[in-house]
Amino acid sequence: MHPLAVILGGVATIALIGGGIWLFSPSDDDTKLYKDVAACSQDHPADECQKAFDAAKAQEDKAPKFSSSQSCEQVYGPGQCVPRGSDGGFSPFMTGFLLGHILSSPQPAYIDRESRVYSGGGYVGSYSGRSYSPSTTPSAPRSAVPPAVSARGGFGSTAGHAAESAGG
Repeated sequence: MHPLAVILGGVATIALIGGGIWLFSPSDDDTKLYKDVAACSQDHPADECQKAFDAAKAQEDKAPKFSSSQSCEQVYGPGQCVPRGSDGGFSPFMTGFLLGHILSSPQPAYIDRESRVYSGGGYVGSYSGRSYSPSTTPSAPRSAVPPAVSARGGFGSTAGHAAESAGG
């Protein structure tokens, strides 16, 4: 093979890899956090939003897990956690879902008492009022428990009372 062909092939490979990295950089991330189907419906067709919500809800087995309701509520707020699975663990209610072209599928979102957003087992950004800011460096869930702040509602805020009385 001609040396020029090898060099051009290497340059093309680097350009493709570099282009791929650029295509998926955090600054180009169009991912949005929707608190409910109605909020999503302002940007997308309602039937697509319902499908996205259902797909995210089906992934709740990936929610952050805690050994007790007290440890979960220290992070997510009073009445914001529910028993999950047969192991006696607890997880927060889903407080929204993430939707965007960069994601392979809609993801459930969990917003803690300090407005940090977790999804897929790790920190993915922050939420303030109506604005979601994706993190440029997603990380694993933190083990330290944050100080008490105000409680937040979400998809399960009214169902939380039923879960508590049903054995929570």
